[in-house]
Order: sequence, then structure tokens, then C-alpha cells
Amino acid sequence: MSRLLLIRPERSVKREFLASMMPTNLAILAAYVRNHGHEVRIWDYQMQPYEEQEFLTRLAEFQPDVVGITCYTPNVKLGHVIAEAVKRYNPDIVTVVGGPHATYMTKEILEEFWAYDVAVVGEGEIPLVRICNLGREALREGTSLVGCGVRQGDQVVVNREREIVEELDEIGVPAYDLMDFRHSKRSMRGFSSEFMPVAELLTSRGCPFTCTFCAAFVSTGRRLRDRSPESVIGEVKYMMENFGIKHFNIIDDTFTIRKDHVYPIAEGIHALGGTWNCWAHINTLNMELLTHMKANGCTGLLIGVESGSPRILKKLKKGLTVEKIKNGFAMMNEVGFKNVEANFIVGSDPDEAYEDVMLTKQLIREINPSILAVNVICPYPGTPVFDEMRANNLIASYDWNHYVTYGKLPLWRTFHFSPEQMVKLQTEIMAEFYFSPRFIFRRLKAMSNLSELMYWIRGGFVFLKDLALVKLRGVKKWGIDRGAPVPLADTQRKDQILQAGKLENGQYDQKLLLREMSRARKVTEVNAETVCH
Repeated sequence: MSRLLLIRPERSVKREFLASMMPTNLAILAAYVRNHGHEVRIWDYQMQPYEEQEFLTRLAEFQPDVVGITCYTPNVKLGHVIAEAVKRYNPDIVTVVGGPHATYMTKEILEEFWAYDVAVVGEGEIPLVRICNLGREALREGTSLVGCGVRQGDQVVVNREREIVEELDEIGVPAYDLMDFRHSKRSMRGFSSEFMPVAELLTSRGCPFTCTFCAAFVSTGRRLRDRSPESVIGEVKYMMENFGIKHFNIIDDTFTIRKDHVYPIAEGIHALGGTWNCWAHINTLNMELLTHMKANGCTGLLIGVESGSPRILKKLKKGLTVEKIKNGFAMMNEVGFKNVEANFIVGSDPDEAYEDVMLTKQLIREINPSILAVNVICPYPGTPVFDEMRANNLIASYDWNHYVTYGKLPLWRTFHFSPEQMVKLQTEIMAEFYFSPRFIFRRLKAMSNLSELMYWIRGGFVFLKDLALVKLRGVKKWGIDRGAPVPLADTQRKDQILQAGKLENGQYDQKLLLREMSRARKVTEVNAETVCH
């Protein structure tokens, strides 16, 4: 038997009003590994602060043989800080990193970060059990770990063949007993443990859609695998009875894709007295489905819209049109869900121009969501947009701590927007929405208790602070004018710009390229060091 310690490192950006979910993925991994005879613990440093001395004290008490760290791109460096502490304490502990970043950049992550021994490709249940069975033998030369990259001596050996748990019911109820529900804040926008007993629920894996900006498929693939309704409702009942949970955030990439999966789960949660919300793709919705969901306890949906420009929607390969989006939101508003969140992305395609963003602003006014999230495009490894932006030298740095969609100045630009312009557009769109009388009145009308009111007030103060910082830095540091962004040049010039900046060897002269971009946009100042390298 091995002792396995599973860790979620802290965020690189901390904002109270951003989603802050429990590490359900670690609870699932823990259940599977524990079922195979190993001792497991979960330490979550997004719910409690990381302090190295305290961490080392706890490490000495538990004495793990294997430490697994789950990371998205923005906290892979913070995960490595923990891995380094582990190695300083005991170099013989096997350190494993998993998540979308490790899946796509398996070899690179081990070359970049010395304290990670193993990087898991895709889903981690079967590889983690094998690593726990082998211990340090997993790192011996000649040992082949299916679905892993392994540091063996001075070499990194990668086996990208994947082994997955086909029947998700085999995993059983996630090991929620290893997590602290009493002292942690859990929240998706509009659904927070600050004013309701809420937890996450995963009912399937995989996403069949091909959105160019999204890395969801990297770890779990495009083929859908559902848990049985009986398995899901068993977990719901367990959470209610043991932790007092009343509301469930269903975090499947697209819960509504098959109504024969939705209906029995919705009815089961409702029969137990629970409520729920979910993520959904607009193309999967119809009035029959939405009416059934509302009647069976659904109080909210999160919809990825991304853009209001027909041209950009087509390039995103999401299968959406403006007409479908309008019809979908009209249906949801007619059914009357408490929260209908619309998510948009500034720069969702590198070719998005100012005119496209204005169409997005117009669409937001027309569909009238109850909650709005506006992100700045982030070129996550594994996505087509990452490949396109890297090929066109639009990425200035691979400092992964900055690979977030909110809260930091991007280290990349698009063909038409500088990093500063993207942040300015993001904050302008959100300010226009959240400070409108229509939103404020609608939000107040939907309040269920004083704690919910305080939740929104705190979030509003945090956003106001961010907005003030953007305006201050825009004038004093980033050189953003206080007025509206200058309309950009004709998008047809993109190919000409790229050709003008291209050298004979196929690479780009960065300063020449940026000068051409600057000329096309009428931008007066371009800092090559902060835009491209």
C-alpha cells in the first residue's frame, strides 16, 4: 500500500466573485485510488492559504509516497513551487502533475519543471493507481507507464497511449469525506455557499464540440461517457445526508446534450428536494427540455456565447449563429430561470476587430442575460487558437502564471488588439452591463435572502476596484486613452501585414511586423518587448 497525497495549488489570480469550485476531480481520483487499496488525502490550497512551513509539517506527519498535483495552465508554476518543497523534504517522493496542460505539453512540462517526475496524459485514475503500485520503480529506466511522460535519468520518456475508466459508475461516490465543506467557500456566479448549501456534481465526461478556443476536450476527449442516473442520484443523496447540500452545480461540459440523460437526473434531484444549475450549449436547448428542467428544480444555466459577430461565430467552429443565440435566450427568459449567464470573449478569434466587438455589445443588450462574464482570449496549449497565435508570433511570453482570462494584462495580442485594448474593452462591456439600472433591478428582485445581497455587494466592490485600477493604469502606465477605442483598419489587411513582416526563412521580423500592425490600426505607440518576442 502506498500513501497518495493529492493537491490543488492556489490560483494565480484571486477574485471573490470568480467561480471557486471544490476540487471534484481530486475527490474522484481519490475514490478510485482508495478503492484499489491505497491511503489518500486531499489538500486544497484554493480553499486555504499555502504556507510552506505549515505544508512541510503536514508532509512530515503524513509521509506520502506519491504526491499528485492537479494543474491548469495558469497555476502549473504554483504547483511546481509545491513540488519543489516536496523534493526538498524528501527527493524519493514521486511527484505527479496532471491536467490539460500536462496532457498537451507532456514532454515540455517535465523539461521546464525539474521537480515534476511524472506528467499524466488525459484522465488520471488508472495511471495513478499504477504509479502507487510501483512507487519509485515507476521512474526506473525501462519502465513503461502507459498514458504518462516520465523523467527517467536524464531523459523524458512519453507514452501517449491512454487508458481510461470506460464505465464511470465503477468509480463510485467521490471521496468527499476527504474535503472540508464547513470552512470553504464554493461558488459559481450566482450560486455560492455564502448564501446556500451548494456543491459540484459531475455526471459525464467528454465534449463533442470543436470550439477553437477551448481545451476541455484535451483531457477527457470528444466522446461522451455518461454515468447512470442511479449513480448520480446516489451521490446526490449522499451529499444531502452527509453534508447538508441542497443545490448542485452540474459541471459537465455540456449537460444538456442528451435529454434521456437530463430527464431522470433532474427528476431524481427534484424528488429529493434539491435544486440545480448546469452548463449548456445553445444548440441543445428547446422549449420542451427547458420547461422540464425548470419544473424539476433547475434554477440556472450558463451559456457560452463568445461573440455577437456572425463572422467570428463562424470562425469559432461552435456551430452557433446570432439567430440561434437570440432564440435560445428568448426561450430561457420565457421559461423564467433565476440565473441565465452568458459568457463572451474579447479577441475570441485572433482576427476579431473593433466592429465585431460592437456587435457583441449589441447582442448582449438584446438577449438580456441575468449574469454576464466577459473574458479576454487566452491561448491555452492544446487549442487551435494557441497554435494559430504561436504560428503568427502573437504570443510574447510563456509565463504561465499570466495565462488567465481576467485579472492580469495578457502577454499576447491579436491581429487587431493590443493587450491593453483587450482589457479595456473587457472592463467597458462588463461595466456597462453591471451598472445598468436593468441589471440592478433584476438582481434585487431575484434576491432570496440578505446573505445573497451581501454576496453581490462584495462582488461589486471587487469589480469596482478592478475597474478603477484599469482606468488608472490605462492613463499612467499602459497608455490607454480615456475615450472609446479607435476603430481598426480593414481586416483584409491581415495577410498583407503578415507578408510584410516575413523573412526569407519563414520567420517574422517582430519589430517590422508590429510596425505594419501599428500602421494598419493607427496606433501611435507599440512596445515590441511587451507584445512579441
